[in-house]
Amino acid sequence: MPQTNKPFENDVTPGDALPFKERLLAFRARYLDKALPDVTKPASGRLGDILKPILQIIRLVKPEREGAFLNLVKEIEVQRQIDKANSLEAQILKAIQSAMDETNRGVLAVKVITQKFNDGKGERFQFTEKRMGGKLRSLGFKMGSIGSTGAAAIIWDDINFDKLLRNYGLYQTSERSESSESQVPLTEDSDHSDLSEHSVGWEESLDMLLN
Repeated sequence: MPQTNKPFENDVTPGDALPFKERLLAFRARYLDKALPDVTKPASGRLGDILKPILQIIRLVKPEREGAFLNLVKEIEVQRQIDKANSLEAQILKAIQSAMDETNRGVLAVKVITQKFNDGKGERFQFTEKRMGGKLRSLGFKMGSIGSTGAAAIIWDDINFDKLLRNYGLYQTSERSESSESQVPLTEDSDHSDLSEHSVGWEESLDMLLN
């Protein structure tokens, strides 16, 4: 939710929620022996898990609002995708994309990825290789080392990388240069420690849908 400049003078107390609790209790009692309509998740992932019960209730008590709700979900998904495409993780994936030509025998040095990521950034926004290694692990890359130097590297996985690109809205078909014959061997590292602007917010939108 975005920050608001609207002042709120009154404190929020448990009593403020009492009317909503009463209405929910009445709703529960009325449909105690009835199942909610069977619906598919309106969105993928955790967002779909959260919104599915809301869609079930809308279909039950206000079915004519279902289309408006699904349009709202689409807008939320688009905005979430935009946010992900501009995230730190997306920047790292872009750095990996730009370094793909330096992938040798299924290994890409963390140093190279870090240099690509830091290119054009101010000093305070730059990453160390250690920090980059941690971020790469959190993204699901399997870590290894370059045999001759022991330098940290990621073990390349086309399927995992394509999945990450799709998840962050960066997917595009690209080709890597073939491995050169002068590559050094890879040693697996066993150490794994380390669309628009909305004119109304969530609360207002859902209130409009359910009333």
